[in-house]
Amino acid sequence: AADIGRGVQGVWARLKEAVRLFRMYGPRREFLAALSVYNIYINLLRLAERWGLPRREAETPYEHLERFVAAFPSVAAEAREITDAFVAARYGNLVVDVGMLERLQAAWERLYMKDEGGKPPTAPHA
Repeated sequence: AADIGRGVQGVWARLKEAVRLFRMYGPRREFLAALSVYNIYINLLRLAERWGLPRREAETPYEHLERFVAAFPSVAAEAREITDAFVAARYGNLVVDVGMLERLQAAWERLYMKDEGGKPPTAPHA
């Protein structure tokens, strides 16, 4: 039951964030680009969890990034690029353009290619 409750809370939080983005961008291409940045970041978090380094409840994106790149330095550039874009879109109201989105998708693809069946490129150190 607790897992279901957390799942519902997660969906509710993502829905509220989507509404916030829609209010900020309206029904424009930038709205979908901002949602894509969020999705790429969520995929990064899922990958980190699969590799044994989930983001802690009270941990900021940059605190998690610091632990993540310390444990997996071979993916530092990609993880930093994705996290920077997420923070800028979420907290800095950055308008995401198509070029930025393409760079983030490429960073995610490079990072994902280093995932070997749920196994990280190196064992976690943190």
